[in-house]
Amino acid sequence: MKLDTNSTTVDQVGVSNFIIAPVGSNVWSTFDNTTALVSGTGQKMYSWTTGNKSNAPVMGKTHTIGLEFAPFISPASKLKTSERIDIKGEATYDLVYL
Repeated sequence: MKLDTNSTTVDQVGVSNFIIAPVGSNVWSTFDNTTALVSGTGQKMYSWTTGNKSNAPVMGKTHTIGLEFAPFISPASKLKTSERIDIKGEATYDLVYL
């Protein structure tokens, strides 16, 4: 999953950076969203900043987040491809109030 800076806003202000920190930490750093994929392990927190230069999560009432998902499935050689394969998906994320 990747975050999209072009469609992510806070109170209708565009996001300038995505930031990341270990769970339980208050030390945030910028990460390159073009190569970094969001981890689903629950060991990292992700947030964003607007026009300022700080690496602290921005406060706001309305956060609109653009997400891009890239699902992964097993190789065809490991699937029963002679039968119909239904692909269903779900995603959950935790919203943490800092």
